[in-house]
This record gives sequence, C-alpha cells and structure tokens, in this order.
Amino acid sequence: MDALRPCKPDLRVYDLASGIPGIPKNTAASVSSNSFDAIGAKAFGFRVCWCKRAGAPVDDLGFVPDATVRRLDGIPKPLGV
Repeated sequence: MDALRPCKPDLRVYDLASGIPGIPKNTAASVSSNSFDAIGAKAFGFRVCWCKRAGAPVDDLGFVPDATVRRLDGIPKPLGV
C-alpha cells in the first residue's frame, strides 16, 4: 500500500480498516470533521458521523453522513463509536 500512496477519500484507504481482525466492515464507523472524508467513508460502506465544526455545507457527492454533530461529545451511541 505504501507504494500506491493513496489519500482519502480514495476507497483503498478505508479498505485498510476492513482488514483488521474482528472488525467487520459493516460494524465499523468513521468520524471526521472533513466533509469529503465523511462522504468517502460512507461511500465505502462505513457508518459515518460528520463533526460539522465550521458550519460548512456537506459536499454534494451522492452520499450523506448517518449523523451530523457540532461537537464530538454529540456523537450518537447507536453509531457504534
């Protein structure tokens, strides 16, 4: 993977987490303050919480986060984080 040097939101970056033993892709969750990162993780299949600190609109890339919060202490427990 190092030779490829992918960067988020390249789906290969999120695929690295799916190789961790005991963490199935459909149970993983991602939290990011970057809209593009949250949308990339959602496109990969993770449950996603976007921490919308700056008040910017979500990037229109065909996916939306499962939850949007202003602060990390607002992440909903059912997200699995």
